[in-house]
Amino acid sequence: MTSLILPQDVIDELHERDRQEALRQAQLQASTYNSLGIRTIQHYDEATDTLVIQRQSDAEGVLDFAAQMRAAHPRNGYSEDRSIRHVGEIDAVVIEDWINRGLIEGLHDNVGIRRMLADRDYSGFRTVDKL
Repeated sequence: MTSLILPQDVIDELHERDRQEALRQAQLQASTYNSLGIRTIQHYDEATDTLVIQRQSDAEGVLDFAAQMRAAHPRNGYSEDRSIRHVGEIDAVVIEDWINRGLIEGLHDNVGIRRMLADRDYSGFRTVDKL
């Protein structure tokens, strides 16, 4: 049996390479999709020692549905007895972003959500022509 003796700096570099590769593999495995089609990606920034969680989704289906509802709904979103009005269909990641940025208080902030749906930038999520 032959023994190989390596200098400490070489050993440290090999350990660092192994650690970096393990971190890359962990980040790949941490990128997952849930049942709503929302992808969660975790990034660890060693320089700042922070974990960043990124959420992604494709809102195209939600926008298409809202456009179809706008075009097809004869009562401007109201139910038969006018007790309920469906005014928008909003992607979950968009809602999460609005909450994180302080644009709405939460899922039950009807005033805030209505304000966001009235905004030209988010009007594609409306299922009615006018609020």
